[in-house]
Amino acid sequence: MDVAKNLKGSSSHYINKETDLGEVLYWQNGYGVITIREGEIPKVAEYIKNQKEHHQKGDLFEVFEKLAE
Repeated sequence: MDVAKNLKGSSSHYINKETDLGEVLYWQNGYGVITIREGEIPKVAEYIKNQKEHHQKGDLFEVFEKLAE
């Protein structure tokens, strides 16, 4: 779990301090890990682009389940 904790801390620090994103990046509590095939990267990137909408709709897990199809 230290790897995920350190990754979250380092990435949010970098984005918040070293870029001008225009908004503060923060992580929710807890960790989760999935593995994907290289061919699934475009689907994951598309999910990330629309992540706020997925959270608002409450379809977070449904989207991840469809990645495995």
